[in-house]
Amino acid sequence: MNERTKQLAKIAQLEHCVSHDRLQEFANLIIKDVILEIGSSKIQHCALTTHDLGVVNCVDAKITNHLLSTFGIKQQFGVFNECIS
Repeated sequence: MNERTKQLAKIAQLEHCVSHDRLQEFANLIIKDVILEIGSSKIQHCALTTHDLGVVNCVDAKITNHLLSTFGIKQQFGVFNECIS
């Protein structure tokens, strides 16, 4: 395991006992970590125009919402822009 995975496993208390609840918490921590990375990425480097920035924000929001709904995570992290489907 890499260092970040080890840290998340420790937070989810997987070192000594693996249960359904702890595995779910571990999975949630991984998804939350991905969502936080998406939200904190420097998107201005991907966008050359204001329109591009809007598209990038929209894609970020769609990916984040997909992860949250697919994995049943109720808590929203950060501020994500809404866009038209």
